[in-house]
Amino acid sequence: MSIHLLVSLEAMYLTFLVGGLAFFRKGTHGLKWFLTLLPFLAGATHLVQFALGGSAALIALDGALYLASSTLASVLVAGALLVYGCALGSHQERIPMWHQRHDSPSKLVSWGIYGLVRHPFYTSYMLLMPASVLAAPTVPMLGIALFCMLMLRHTAVVEERELLRVFGAEYAQMMSRTGRFFPRLGARGHAATSNA
Repeated sequence: MSIHLLVSLEAMYLTFLVGGLAFFRKGTHGLKWFLTLLPFLAGATHLVQFALGGSAALIALDGALYLASSTLASVLVAGALLVYGCALGSHQERIPMWHQRHDSPSKLVSWGIYGLVRHPFYTSYMLLMPASVLAAPTVPMLGIALFCMLMLRHTAVVEERELLRVFGAEYAQMMSRTGRFFPRLGARGHAATSNA
């Protein structure tokens, strides 16, 4: 793995960890919070271990396949950073971490990137995880990525139930025009520019 790719991936993990802890509202950190955080800590650690030669790759690291794989990983990391920045820029106040009991948003964010996807922070994480697997194609990294994606899906489903409870038809309409993690193909979602 190139040092540039390793630094890029580790910078994204650090951005997600530090940025998330700084941006999201504070609260009690229970088991769900820890289980969602765990793959980020494990992924960042495993990438360093892999770069130091501590884990066997599933493909040859000196061939064209790994060159293509690591190049695609770099593209996904750039996409993850872009989506994360757009998600941060769409918020005017700190938002709930969702892993805390009785944590509900004060308003529905449907502008900016939320006009395309309902969970753009999770989208950025879902771009980082395959990037990590492509950069460090190992069984442990694949397991970490799958676990992370399952936890994110579970959390998103729980969030959506709460958002439907709080915002009702307004959120149901948002669900009909936006994708959960990725834009709906052919959907006519709108990215409103104000919160009105």
